Amino acid sequence: MLLLTARDLQPLVDDLTQLEGAFKAIEDTVLQMHRGDGGHIGWVDVPLASEEVLGIFVTSNRAGSSVRLWDSAVRHQLHPHAQLMLLLDVNDARPKALLSAVGLNPLRTSVPAGVGVKHLAMPDARVLGILGSGDQARSLARTLNHALPRLERIQVWNRTRANAERFAAETAGLLGKPIAIVDSPAAALEDADVVAPTTPAGQPDIDAGELKTGSVVVTLTGIRSPGLLATARTVVPTQYRPSPLAIPTRFQGGGGRPPASDVPPIALADVMQGREPARDRPDRIVLFSLAGMYPWDAPIMEWAFAWASARGSGTEIDLD
Repeated sequence: MLLLTARDLQPLVDDLTQLEGAFKAIEDTVLQMHRGDGGHIGWVDVPLASEEVLGIFVTSNRAGSSVRLWDSAVRHQLHPHAQLMLLLDVNDARPKALLSAVGLNPLRTSVPAGVGVKHLAMPDARVLGILGSGDQARSLARTLNHALPRLERIQVWNRTRANAERFAAETAGLLGKPIAIVDSPAAALEDADVVAPTTPAGQPDIDAGELKTGSVVVTLTGIRSPGLLATARTVVPTQYRPSPLAIPTRFQGGGGRPPASDVPPIALADVMQGREPARDRPDRIVLFSLAGMYPWDAPIMEWAFAWASARGSGTEIDLD
């Protein structure tokens, strides 16, 4: 088994030229699910002696089998070493790699978001609006920059301006793009061809009237704006989902599921294969929803494992 620490994986996380391999891994998984081969998936919340909650997330399909441990508590107070990924051989469950999830966990959701934007955004998309400035926002800035070849600038809003300033200083240098810090969510949406909220679902609310026509809103946690849901064209990765093994209580009540919309959703897989246009008219706003459980873990782990194996990175562990 290959042990890959956060230090081992940091060069991969920092190397923007490696993102194309991650995009390809997720695109292959989307198409595989769309063929009805979604595999199985499960998520269990485990309360600890303190108030923290540890999440156990399991996936298994042809893209690979995996187990992920992470801090699923709202306050995220677990030790970073509690964020682990275990990659298993899909045929016999042989442990292939134990990976730190510190750097990979944000990519697990930001790469699928980037794949959606790659296929749904207008070809001349130049402005990206981000709500929030945490780890997920940093990862989204990287993957959406990769998805948008004509991107010229990013505008970011955060409740705490100092956090937005740190985000801007780090991201501008990495991407070589200007970052504008704005004073309101509405200002982040202004002229944005792509909008990425990374704040909790529905906070702040996104007014459809403030969005640029033809823009894409990519949501990781769900959108609860009635106006946006009524007018946008909702796109999900595919309507063929993995078979659930276990679902936490928070999902059973509807949380974490793709948002309901008055306009029937379409599948990103159909857009990717040319079977469905992203928009039924040029001015249609597109809502790409990643809410819910999808098997992104294993393909991201396989991508990291292949990179590390080719470089000779990590430490081999003999469990015998």
